[in-house]
Amino acid sequence: MTDFPRRYRHIDLGRRAYAETLKIQMECVARMREHPGRVWLITVEHDPSVITLGRRARREHILATPERLAASGVEVYESRRGGDVTWHGWGQLVLYVIAELDTHCHTIRQHVRALEQAVMDTLRGDYGLDAQRRQGLTGVWIGPAKISALGVAIDHWIAYHGLSLNVARGRTGANLIVPCGLNGHPVTDLETQCGHPVPMDEIKTRLLQSAIKAFELAPGDVGGDTNPIR
Repeated sequence: MTDFPRRYRHIDLGRRAYAETLKIQMECVARMREHPGRVWLITVEHDPSVITLGRRARREHILATPERLAASGVEVYESRRGGDVTWHGWGQLVLYVIAELDTHCHTIRQHVRALEQAVMDTLRGDYGLDAQRRQGLTGVWIGPAKISALGVAIDHWIAYHGLSLNVARGRTGANLIVPCGLNGHPVTDLETQCGHPVPMDEIKTRLLQSAIKAFELAPGDVGGDTNPIR
């Protein structure tokens, strides 16, 4: 993907609100402008649950009424990422990747493909699942069902946001939204596909390892430090 290895730093936020996580992402973007060359990998489960609307989102793809969302404690945010409507909450692993793009060695297409590859390598290699891309659509699918959604934002050739992977049974938000605006396309989760619960720490470690490989990253800092600025 690149002519030189890029180092990375991993920040594990545990369970964290979307707004706070977005702020940390933007701090990473600002830091990258000043000191380029490092890729930031942020893992998080969003709590409270949140519905985000991408640049192409249609409000009618939110199926729940504002009253129902408020009663359930589900937040709603507009986002600069690509795509339509998504849901995030505990039981779903989110991986945000903040990385520089370059028109010659690391394009937006390559960035998205690397995100998809990280998920496919994890689900195929570690869980024996037939995870695939689908022609003309982003994300990762198992048969007719989508298990991982993608959405990327670009700020002066720096990519942020990333992917979500449904882990716990039923944690997809499908009863609240039309996921990614795709009517008639079911969603699934890792627990359903494996037939047993999958520990979040386990899948987090394996997805991180796959992302490091997919983005061809050199050894970096791994840990739970929640302060990206240092």
